[in-house]
Amino acid sequence: VRDALRAKHALSQAQEQELEELQDELESLHELAHHATEEANFYANYIEVESDELHKQIQALKAEIADELAVYEERMQSVKSEFDRMVNKIAGEAESRISGCRAVAAGFAVDRLHVRDRGEWSDTAFLQR
Repeated sequence: VRDALRAKHALSQAQEQELEELQDELESLHELAHHATEEANFYANYIEVESDELHKQIQALKAEIADELAVYEERMQSVKSEFDRMVNKIAGEAESRISGCRAVAAGFAVDRLHVRDRGEWSDTAFLQR
């Protein structure tokens, strides 16, 4: 019986030691899990902050591009208005010159008729006048 009790006691101590080792291992795993969770939370927060910062930067770039586009469109409208004004000015001057040329041509035609009617018809005499 004593040997059985000693064997039981030895077994009991071995089981206790194994239980302590398992508890230490379990505690170590809990600690690792806690650190892993903290690290995962840190990176999740980091990613969220970076994502928010990138979103802000993207919005700022969009606003800057929209502003530059508005300035470009305003400049283009100004250039178009100036171009239209110049075209209209040139067209007006051209129409004025054409009208003047028509008036001069009409005057030459009338003078030519008068010269012909007076019997002085010759291109040389007409041009010398």
